[in-house]
Amino acid sequence: MDQLYRVDGIAGHQVVPGAPIIHFSLLVNPPSGNVSGIVKVTQTTNFADQ
Repeated sequence: MDQLYRVDGIAGHQVVPGAPIIHFSLLVNPPSGNVSGIVKVTQTTNFADQ
């Protein structure tokens, strides 16, 4: 049985304006201890005050 599985998620304070948000998509292989995938960090900005 293949134990490889995928984990997708979002982390961060999504209700706080300007807070960084982390989006991730990972492949986890428990027998080997390997984790691989992509992570994208986004942050909103407000240029209206400048």
